[in-house]
This record gives sequence, structure tokens and C-alpha cells, in this order.
Amino acid sequence: MLRRLTAVINLLFFAVILLCTGQTQTGFFALILCAACLGFLPHNFSKEKMFLGDSGSTFLGFTIACLALVGNWASDNIVKISIPILIMGVPIFDMIFTTYTRIKDKKVKNYY
Repeated sequence: MLRRLTAVINLLFFAVILLCTGQTQTGFFALILCAACLGFLPHNFSKEKMFLGDSGSTFLGFTIACLALVGNWASDNIVKISIPILIMGVPIFDMIFTTYTRIKDKKVKNYY
């Protein structure tokens, strides 16, 4: 549920910025994907829960990362990099923290 909710928030911010900068096709794509994720949220609060699964979260993550790379955010290079990083701050922090914790707790096995 949290992956889908995080995706909805990220996609909404991407859509707003894309539509405000005149990138309508990419902005509408972000809005459509946001609406699709919102459509499944009520199923998570009912008795019969519907989970996203590995393939669904991988698709959402890949699509959001592609939106971050495709968008023309600004003319300055620092702003081009900082806007997607600020929008995706929570998932980036979660990925780094989880990887650090798994390495520290020696839960990562070396298969060489």
C-alpha cells in the first residue's frame, strides 16, 4: 500500500511540474498513471486486500524513474538534477537506508 501511495504522490508532483512547463504529453501520462494507482487504493482498505506485487512495483518504479529522466525540468543543470531528486527523496532514502542496514547486519551473501 505504501509503495502505491508513494507512487501517487511522486506522480502527482511530476504531473504538476510537467504540465506547468508545457510538457503536456508526458504530464498527461503521469496523471493517467497516478489515476490508475489511485483506482486501486480503495481495495487496500477493504477486507479483501489487493497487493501490488513485485512486478507491479518494479513497473511503477521503472516508469517513475523514466519520467524523472525524460522531463525537461529547467535550463540550469543543477535544477535539472535537483527537481527529480527532491521529488523522489523518500524512495531514494529508503533504498539507501535498506541497503546500508542489510550490509551492516550481514544479510547480503557473497556468491563468488
